[in-house]
Parts: sequence; structure tokens; C-alpha cells
Amino acid sequence: MAAIEPHWISLLWFAAFATICTVAFLVVAGMFPLRSRPESVRSRAATLLIVGNAFLLALLLAGTGVYGYAELRWSSFIVVAGLVVLFAPGLFEIWPPSFRDVRTGLVVLVGIQVMAVKIKLGLSLVVVLVAAIAFYYQHVLGHDRIQYVVAFLGFFMIFAMWLFPEVKRDESAGGVRRDSLPQ
Repeated sequence: MAAIEPHWISLLWFAAFATICTVAFLVVAGMFPLRSRPESVRSRAATLLIVGNAFLLALLLAGTGVYGYAELRWSSFIVVAGLVVLFAPGLFEIWPPSFRDVRTGLVVLVGIQVMAVKIKLGLSLVVVLVAAIAFYYQHVLGHDRIQYVVAFLGFFMIFAMWLFPEVKRDESAGGVRRDSLPQ
């Protein structure tokens, strides 16, 4: 397996996230245009769920794409994405419409998507909260320029966290494999 894809654990994670993205896309796409959605999801609360699902789907798609780009070979990325797009509609079809086209299905879909990005999303919310508090505190102190620097740094930290992949400890350090270093 290492000859085909050296990061096969990353490949499995990518396949799982891509499957979640594809099934979520099919569910959300079935709710648009809003005037033609199923009768059971025509309320304002359901509209908010649909919009929330679409936002989470966009976040998850971007994160999955960046993760696949950073962690996998191009050939693995393309083959797995193609297989997911080919076979995920089967998962969508076995999901009962009585569950898929109601509010409960939308809530479950939000939960699944949030679980897929929960750590980075949670950390992003913490960064937004801390940056907002620091921005307000700098405003109260009268530091007009610094408050905008704080806001920019908060935005930049969130952007960098979603753009760059996690550090891997089993990779080489300075070109030398860690397991080959003399003890």
C-alpha cells in the first residue's frame, strides 16, 4: 500500500470526509430552490437549517479539498474523489426519504458536518471570541490602531489554521528520519 499511497491513513480520512461532503451536497441540493423543497421543511426554522447546512457544507468541502491536496498524492486524490462521487449517491438512496426530507434529517446532517470539522471549528470560534474581546478591550483603552491589528491577527490565525495541514511527528526532521537517528 505504501507504494501506491504512503499516507493511507490520510487517504481513509479523506475518503470519509469526501463521502460526508457528497451525501451532504445531495441532501442540501434537494432543498433548493427553497420554494420547491418538501412540505415538511417549509418553516423558517427549517430554512435556517438549510442555510446552515449549506454554509457547513462549503466549509467542509474547502477543508476536505485542502486536506487532500496537502496530504495525498494527486493520483490518490483524484481516484478517491472520483470513487466517492460515483458511489456516494448509493448511500443517499438507501437513506429513507421519511428521514432525509424532514427537519430531523437536516439536524442530523448538521451534526455530522460539525463532527467532521468540530476541532478546527471549535478552535476557530475560540479565536474569534478572544479576538473580539481583545478588539473591544483595545477600543476601551483608546488604542485605535492596535484594535485593527488584533482583528487582522484573529482573522489571519483562523485563515492559517484552515489553510495549513497539521504537523506530523513521524515525518522526517531536517531531512533525517527520526527512527534512523542514533540513540
